[in-house]
Amino acid sequence: MENIKIKNKIKELNNSSQEVLQLLLSDTLLEMGCRERVSKDILRRLVLVYLSLFGENDYFEYDDLNVKEKNIICRIVSKGIASIYVDDEYITDDNTVDRLIIIEDLIELLCFLTGFCKSTIKRLVIRDIKIYFYAGWKWDFI
Repeated sequence: MENIKIKNKIKELNNSSQEVLQLLLSDTLLEMGCRERVSKDILRRLVLVYLSLFGENDYFEYDDLNVKEKNIICRIVSKGIASIYVDDEYITDDNTVDRLIIIEDLIELLCFLTGFCKSTIKRLVIRDIKIYFYAGWKWDFI
């Protein structure tokens, strides 16, 4: 899957969904870097993919990530959906109306990135929502 296909999929998302996705990924990557949750090499590769997906240049292909790194990106998005659903995190006055559309768009993006069917992704996201609702998390999932 080339970055161009992923970029096109992101462009198909609602504007609010694009903003939330970009904010979600950037915040989490910064947090992972500050708290040293992953090695610097993995973080560098994730940041390069992020810059490639949301910038003009292609620094690093998503397909060149290993399975662990792809899993990190998908888990970030999944945990982000749960935090949006439970705490309205990343929801502002401008995109309050689009909350369910944002969640649905992010689920569709996860389907695209993983190749899983929508029902499988929804089950995984519901599991994350239950964990977040009952226990919260410290973002130590990586």
